Amino acid sequence: MAVDTYYTVTGNGDEGGVSPNGTYEYAGRHNAHDYYLRTDSAYRVHYATRWYVEKVSGPTGAWESSTDGLARPEEGEYDHVGACTGTVTVARVGPELTDHFERAVDPTSEPAPWDVAAKWAGGSATIDTTAAYEGTYGLHLDTVSSGDNVRLGYDSGGASELYLGCYLRVVSCQNGGWVLKDDSTWGMFQVRTKTGGGAGKFRLDLGAKNDSDGWDNTGETDDYDLDTWIGFVEVYLKVTDAGQSNGGMKLWIDGVELLSRLDVDNDTMDFDLFGPHIRHQGTTKQEAYYDRVQIATSRIYPPRGFKVYHNAGVGPIDYDTVRDACASNVTDWTSDVLAYPNTWRFGVRAYNEYGEEKNVNVARDLVLLASGEESPARPNRPVGVAASAAEGGKVEVTFSYDATHEAAACTRFHVCYDAGSGEINYASPLGVIDKDDAPLTHYAFLSDALTDGQAYRFAVRAATADDVEDDGIEFVEVTADAQAPTQPESLSGLVVR
Repeated sequence: MAVDTYYTVTGNGDEGGVSPNGTYEYAGRHNAHDYYLRTDSAYRVHYATRWYVEKVSGPTGAWESSTDGLARPEEGEYDHVGACTGTVTVARVGPELTDHFERAVDPTSEPAPWDVAAKWAGGSATIDTTAAYEGTYGLHLDTVSSGDNVRLGYDSGGASELYLGCYLRVVSCQNGGWVLKDDSTWGMFQVRTKTGGGAGKFRLDLGAKNDSDGWDNTGETDDYDLDTWIGFVEVYLKVTDAGQSNGGMKLWIDGVELLSRLDVDNDTMDFDLFGPHIRHQGTTKQEAYYDRVQIATSRIYPPRGFKVYHNAGVGPIDYDTVRDACASNVTDWTSDVLAYPNTWRFGVRAYNEYGEEKNVNVARDLVLLASGEESPARPNRPVGVAASAAEGGKVEVTFSYDATHEAAACTRFHVCYDAGSGEINYASPLGVIDKDDAPLTHYAFLSDALTDGQAYRFAVRAATADDVEDDGIEFVEVTADAQAPTQPESLSGLVVR
């Protein structure tokens, strides 16, 4: 659905009790119920992890929190059919919060998706056109003098994991200043600016409070230019599980993970009322712009770019599971540690706010050997390998080679056999044949005399100039026959009328 599209719903008391008149955001139809978000000033819509229900009778009603696990409407565009009757179930589709800046409403006023919008001592929080990265409006937080604090806060509803994404532009900052923070005095989680990069530069780092009342930090990013949009910033926060040391945070910019620390020990950690937050301390003012702010309980990803898919080390690419995503200006991606030996297959698809293209040909295989090293590029495998007994106890091996789409150029072929042992010796080829200069070529190899009546296994591998062979394990079997009939030496023919 379009996040900032609103509909006016008019109730009809003759249809069994309906919503009071007002402006709603239509969230879709599910199980014969129409879902809305009330946005007029008479009611406050909470954007927490719980669902909310409006029970109505006639033209009035009240919000009531629901804990009975209402069905979530499917995401997508829906048409409203007929008047809204009976009990109206109100639910949110998509992330738990999107900023609604395009409404151009003062973020400190009601209604708003934020649970708190506040400032202390001085400073300002405004929605204006100068703060927009995309669309028309964005958020501008500014301070005037020391002691000023300005923030927007979102109540996570007690979630143990939280993701925040936004476009960020830092105009001026101090060393250790905040750009994103939770509501407590110093915060349990902080995304901070660092000024070690030199004039006109800043860096970001993450900090989380520990049980010793100290801070566990991640280290710093590289330098970014002040007063410049640095890209789509994503932050992941995790509350420490009881008795564990697994709380902490991660930071991505344009889908590239830059900072991570997930070993924080603080059993009382929380991040209620997390969101954009700046403070002015000392002589340096803090000022920043934010746009497309989203908060969710699952990874958000940049609004447009590339999605990465892969298999589980065997089989085709799993295009049903997004493994990661990065912005359209990012051309490199690094996976987690991959298990080996396995053949991993990767695919990439472009996406934006309108959907995702469905190519299956932008893909690459990555073969990891038992050593964990990548298998080198190899030539194609020979095809049509056959072996037959020849006169004098010899064996003739024939095969073809198609050079189309070879990953490495073939220059010769290794003909190998098992010497009657049942195990082919690939290390010491029985013979070598140079490749002819043509896309599709055919070859024949004649061995020396072998033991009469003995069964043998033969295999052919293509090889590069550096002796990198294809990795085929196919073989053919043949029995040497010293009494095999002598083949004809020539053949001719004529047309008989």
